[in-house]
Amino acid sequence: MVSKGLQVSFEKDKCIITAGPTLVATANQVGDLYLLDVMNETLSAHVVTLQTLHERMAHVNVQGIASMIHNNVVSGINVRQSDVITAIYPTSDNHSFICPACVFGKATRSVIPKQRSSSRAQNCLDLVHSDVCGPLEVQSVGSSRYFITFVDDHSTWVVVYTMRNKSEAKAHLELNGTQHQLTTAYNPEQKGVAERLNRTLIDFVRSMLSHKQVSKRFWAEALATSIYVRNRVTSRALPVNTTPHHIWMNSTPNVGHLRVFGSKCWYTLPKLELRKLDLRAREAMFLGYSQCSRAYKLWDGELNKIVVSRDVKFDESTCGMHDIPAHESDSTNSDDDVGEVSEEVLENDGARSVSENDDDEDDVPPPVETPNVTAPTPTPAVRRSSRVSRPPASWWRSNFAAALLSHAHIAIEGSKTFKQATNGPRAAFWQTGIDKELSSQTKNRTWKLVPRSEASNIFTSR
Repeated sequence: MVSKGLQVSFEKDKCIITAGPTLVATANQVGDLYLLDVMNETLSAHVVTLQTLHERMAHVNVQGIASMIHNNVVSGINVRQSDVITAIYPTSDNHSFICPACVFGKATRSVIPKQRSSSRAQNCLDLVHSDVCGPLEVQSVGSSRYFITFVDDHSTWVVVYTMRNKSEAKAHLELNGTQHQLTTAYNPEQKGVAERLNRTLIDFVRSMLSHKQVSKRFWAEALATSIYVRNRVTSRALPVNTTPHHIWMNSTPNVGHLRVFGSKCWYTLPKLELRKLDLRAREAMFLGYSQCSRAYKLWDGELNKIVVSRDVKFDESTCGMHDIPAHESDSTNSDDDVGEVSEEVLENDGARSVSENDDDEDDVPPPVETPNVTAPTPTPAVRRSSRVSRPPASWWRSNFAAALLSHAHIAIEGSKTFKQATNGPRAAFWQTGIDKELSSQTKNRTWKLVPRSEASNIFTSR
């Protein structure tokens, strides 16, 4: 190989063969021999590039993806080994990986890195960081404007929930008896873990929406997908070659089912709902992964709803549907300021109508003389907002009310024993109720007196 112009270098447990700056092959040490890493031809049809993996895995760091594959941290992926080595050990000729969607979604100013000031928790759930992010300028498909994150300090496992109102977070903590420890005002560094996570997640969401030109109304689905992927990739906050999924679930994550967010797809319809000549599939847009089953979440634009399906065919090179129905268009109105927005629309529309009428009158020729007939000036109809008013979907309120009702009897003062009932101020009412119940029991023959046996086990009653 050297006589052919190739360079061969030996490391601790592998051999790297290059031709100038180009990686030709690698060989892993097996005993006293080095085994060339040659991919089987039957698997070559399923080989994916790092670019595709980068898009499937919510635009996480490419070098981190390559490192996980190289160290077998994840499974279910077939990638060219040369691409992996090039990403881990970049050369001067190929030292960077450019993703336009990441440039648009993650561009930041240079910062000075800070060291973690406190020690990490020793066990899962010993310490949980949380922060609320919002309001976002666009409501999600489920009408959410906020989201709250929970980060386990030991494993960095993340759970996120979307909310319509910020007050839902505080109410949830009060209902479950969770102590809420606040930070000092204007000191975000005291909750640096949660603050930095929110920034990372929003960067992921922007990149994912930008890559396939997906409507901003699907930010909640992009957020859930980014969390799903983040829990399955390595992090600098954890030991080398360790993922949050491995610590939390004690298993190696399989990422072979990941697909590019926002790509076009087709899902198979159930046979029971089809007739012989009906189409067997529908077109949709990929939105993420179901949390309840091993299936994909898809947006069916024709049905205008999210569907869950296991049998899906993907075209990851093509964007899904960009447009959504008019009543779900991007809106910046919240439930709290509907009235003010409606008034502004009325004023602006009225001024525009007057100016348009004045311009039209200048161009219209003078009318033919007609008898003066004074017509009543029509009263302009008052426009009202077409937005349907809905009460806030605060699930905790119904649970809280149920808890109050179930414990209401504790606060009622009353007789607790037979003696108190028959000797109290309402003894006559109690005696009437007792006589009525005993008469009903006797009439229906629900019981009868029998001699007591010494061997019988008698249950006492209050």
